[in-house]
Amino acid sequence: TATFQMPDSVEEGDIYDGMIFIDNNSSTTPILIPVMVYIETGISKESPQSPSDFVMYQNYPNPFNPSTMIEFNLPVSSDVSLSIYNILGQEIFTLIDCRMNAGSHNVTFDGTNYPSGIYFVRLQANEFETTRKMILTK
Repeated sequence: TATFQMPDSVEEGDIYDGMIFIDNNSSTTPILIPVMVYIETGISKESPQSPSDFVMYQNYPNPFNPSTMIEFNLPVSSDVSLSIYNILGQEIFTLIDCRMNAGSHNVTFDGTNYPSGIYFVRLQANEFETTRKMILTK
């Protein structure tokens, strides 16, 4: 087991001296390694970086069997609709229909109960709208 302790909040440009403690359970004395840590970029748990644009990425994997991950970014809180359509343009399933906070989001579509074929996933968020093609193979 290796451990290193740092303060809960760090500032960009700070330098921390410390020790890495290694306990390998076969020795009665842990190994101590002196280290110096320089913080190049400030990290804040309270305010994660929000995306700057609306984006829906291509689902992964694609083709898929039986499930696929759909990831999208919201730069602001938005009313979101994420729906699946068949090749005829008929809505077959709504994954999301609610207000969502700004940030990166992902949702899984499970195609177990649907036949092989081409499907479309459509994201609507505020004035943004986009569609991606998905292929379900069984």
